[in-house]
Amino acid sequence: MNPAAVLFAFSGLVAGLPTATTGSLTDDLGTTVELTPNDDSFDLGVSRRESRMGEGHRGGPRNPIADGQEGGEPACGQYVNVGGFNYQYRYCDGDFTPVDEFSLTPAPGEVGEGDLAQPVLLTLADLRELPIAPGGLNIQPDQGWVLINVDTIFWTEAAEQTFDTVVLGTPVQVRVAPVDYAWDFGDGAAPLRTTDPGAPYPDHTVAHAYTRSSDRTRVTLTTRWAGEFQVAGSGVWQPVEGLATTTEVSAPFEVRTAQTALTVR
Repeated sequence: MNPAAVLFAFSGLVAGLPTATTGSLTDDLGTTVELTPNDDSFDLGVSRRESRMGEGHRGGPRNPIADGQEGGEPACGQYVNVGGFNYQYRYCDGDFTPVDEFSLTPAPGEVGEGDLAQPVLLTLADLRELPIAPGGLNIQPDQGWVLINVDTIFWTEAAEQTFDTVVLGTPVQVRVAPVDYAWDFGDGAAPLRTTDPGAPYPDHTVAHAYTRSSDRTRVTLTTRWAGEFQVAGSGVWQPVEGLATTTEVSAPFEVRTAQTALTVR
C-alpha cells in the first residue's frame, strides 16, 4: 500500500495555541510540517509509513493535543504537553502501534511572547530554594582551643547532591556541586577562598595560624554551588545561571598563648 497520510484538524485554541499561530511541528522521525491557520482551526499534515501506522491501529490519534483534564489524568488518545514545546501521545486500551512524539517550533517573529507554553527553566531563585546540605566545618585539633603561631587545620566534606522538584507543573531533576569555599577565620584576616575543600592531618591543605590570643573565636565557611537540571527522564542536562550559597559557622573556641616553663634537675 502507499504511505498513509493522516490529517489532524486543530479546532479552536488547542494547548494554548492561538488561531493566528504559524510555525512547524517536528516529530521524532525528523518529519517537519507547517502549522497554518485555517479559519478557526489548524491543519497539520503528517505523513507516516504504512508500517508505522499498521492496519490494526485504531484510527490514529483521536484528539491531537490536550493539556489534560481538571481533577485527573489526561484522557487517552491525545497528545499531552510534557513540558515546554514537547508533546507525547497517551495511548488508549487496544492501541499497539507506536505514535510519535513531536516538538513545536514557532515561526520566527510570528508568535508573540506568552502565546505558547513557556519552556521549562530552572531559575537561580529556584536553585537557591533547594535544601542544599553544607558539607560541615571541621577543625583540627578539635578540643575547644588552639595555639597561636601554630597551624589550625580546616576542611569540609561538601559533595554533589541531587533533588527532585516541579517547575511549571513538570517534574525536574536538579543536581548541585560545590564550586569554591571562602574561609573567614574570625580574627580579622581577609577570608581565604579556595577550590579545595581541605583535608585532615596529615593531608591537610587548608590551615591558618592565629597571631593573637582570643577567648571566643568562630570560623565562617561560605560554599558556592553550581547547578544544572533536566526535565525528568530526558537525559539532557542544562546549566542554571548563577550560583547558590551555603554558610556554616563553627562553635566558638579559644586561641591560647603557649606557656613555657623551665625545669631544674
